[in-house]
This record gives sequence, structure tokens and C-alpha cells, in this order.
Amino acid sequence: MKVPKLVLLMALTGGVLEAGCVRDERFNPSGCDVQVRGQWFVEGQNPNMMTCQDIALVELAIIDDVETEFWSAPEFTLKCDAATDSNATVIDGGAFLDTLTVTRGRCGGTGAILKDREGPYKYRWRATTSQNFIVDCSPILSQGIVPIDGGTQLLLELLPVDFATGDGGVECPLPDIL
Repeated sequence: MKVPKLVLLMALTGGVLEAGCVRDERFNPSGCDVQVRGQWFVEGQNPNMMTCQDIALVELAIIDDVETEFWSAPEFTLKCDAATDSNATVIDGGAFLDTLTVTRGRCGGTGAILKDREGPYKYRWRATTSQNFIVDCSPILSQGIVPIDGGTQLLLELLPVDFATGDGGVECPLPDIL
């Protein structure tokens, strides 16, 4: 009786009966090559405490090519009212995600956050309440990486998104894998 328990214990702790290993192969495009910039509006206006209404957070998700997994870095989740978020950029009242000017120390502060790659990146914006209830989201779009500053840097410049508020939520399917 003691031998089967010992064998079971060794198997559970990774002992003698190791049959292989499982690797985490989730989609992760993080890197130190590409900066990201995008702008959001709410009901056609620059976001502020009044226009954001029930939108608390704005999030950018980078999506894999087969649209089954997504990646959203902490730098891609910002307060709707960008003036109250030290990680967002506000220019003339406009709210921007701009890793070139605001980073959280990634890659030595270069603003680069994605890997350089062949072909465009797929992405989707979404707006959520403080309880993470989805208020609105963009369709999945594709955008290519472009060189800037005479070709010395790379940028993923996203199309602006205009969120709607107070409509009771929308279908915004994205996989649950982070």
C-alpha cells in the first residue's frame, strides 16, 4: 500500500513519472521595437468627467491573427477621463494612448512596447464601467507598423475610436485568455 502512495506523490510533485511538460504558449506580442499611439472620443467629444458618463476605463487589446487570443498591457488600460490618468496624454483636451510620451519604464522608457513583425497588427478598443461591464467596443481592425523620425523608430498608429455611452452594454466578444 505504501508504494502506490509514494508513486502517486512523486507523480504529483513532478518526480519519477514525468511524461513531458506543458508550456504556456499564449499570444504575447510584447517587445521593445514598436511604439503605440491612438486617440479616443466619447459621443464625438473629448473625454472628461462629464462626457465619459459611465465609462471608467478605456482598453486597447492587441489580437492574434486568428482572433482567438488577445494581449492587453497595463499601459493599454487608461481612465476614460485621461486628465486624471498620469499614464495618458492629453493634448488640447484630446485623450491619447501614446507610449512614446508616457511609459511605465518598459524597455528603458523608449515608448516601444510591441515586437516588430511582418504584416499588420489586429486590435480592438473597448470601454468598460468601474465594474468591468462593457459599455462599448470597436470592431476588430488591422493596422500596419510605420517608420517615424526618418525611419529610426517604429509606430503602430491606431485609428481614433468614438465610444457611445449609456446604451446598456454591447456584445464585444474577445477571448477570456489574457
